[in-house]
Amino acid sequence: MTDRIRIGVLNDAADLRADEDDDSPACHDIAFWLDREIAALRRRGCAVPEVEIVHAYALGLPGGTGAAVEDACHRLVDDGVALIVGPLVSDNAAIAARVYEDRRVPAVICSHDEHARTRHAFQLQSGGAVEEAVRLVEHLVASGCTRPVVLHETSRLGERLAKAFQEEAGIAGLAPSASIAVPTLAGADDVPDILAPALNQEGARPDALIYLGRTAPPRELRDAIGQSGYDGACLLNLLAARSAARPHAPARPEDLEGWLHLSLVTESNPRFRALQSEFPAAGAHHDTMARNHDLARLVAHALARAPSLTPSGLRLALEQVRLLPAAQGEDGTMLGFGPLVRAALQGAYLTIRRWQAGGSVALAET
Repeated sequence: MTDRIRIGVLNDAADLRADEDDDSPACHDIAFWLDREIAALRRRGCAVPEVEIVHAYALGLPGGTGAAVEDACHRLVDDGVALIVGPLVSDNAAIAARVYEDRRVPAVICSHDEHARTRHAFQLQSGGAVEEAVRLVEHLVASGCTRPVVLHETSRLGERLAKAFQEEAGIAGLAPSASIAVPTLAGADDVPDILAPALNQEGARPDALIYLGRTAPPRELRDAIGQSGYDGACLLNLLAARSAARPHAPARPEDLEGWLHLSLVTESNPRFRALQSEFPAAGAHHDTMARNHDLARLVAHALARAPSLTPSGLRLALEQVRLLPAAQGEDGTMLGFGPLVRAALQGAYLTIRRWQAGGSVALAET
């Protein structure tokens, strides 16, 4: 066995860069977190090989092409890596997974696309249509809401999320909710006509409004909701909520005051609180910090378990990573895989938060 291993890092959003003045560890390369986790294992006496990080950059979807992602994956494999981290953008997950399967190289991807899981593609979830629907419905039931209505983007993702929510709402015994498509290019004149039937279902106003899509609701829709007199709960899916936190987003947290949203973090998780204390400057990127922490833990613990520093050895090692406390999710959320398990987060990994005073705060009970 050699004492050195090459690990590939696929950056499939090469056009997305952190602010130049942001020194937060959340914006550091995954190598920062991997070095940190490897050092922690070595302090405990674990034998972990030396790691050489090999980077590959590609402008993947949605702004680039799938072909660029494929080429970057092949370059990493040709460079002799035994394990790949990435992609980190869900649009590229299935594309990369096909390459990993063809080339028989294991990878840990971050994605909400459960169909990207394969024998060699291990997933660190970033949501998912069914999981998000279950969590939203669970919150509505606990809150006493019985008449939810769904507004969703006219995108493939929006329709998939809406379908999953409708099914889960029906199973939970909630009153059938309308599901109304909102065209992505809907203007101020169109939105009131779209919104009116949603807020007046057979004369009964809904007590919860769910917006589902890739991006946060457009300003015209938010204004129309406010002007309609609707005073019930408003909730966003995970990806739409994340879009509101990005620089130059059309909807910022201060525009969504009082809205609830799905998240992957909560201060009730002691491991997440410890990261916040250790890296106080990372407040604006706390979800990225928690994800990178968990991603690095999975890889580092696989390195400590590898029977050989080969792609086959690393695949077997990932299957042996079990029951690691996660920084993401509620307290008790665990990380791990198995011979037939390719989804890392196990337990209540989706949380509910509220935008308040321009920031995101955890609910007292999520």
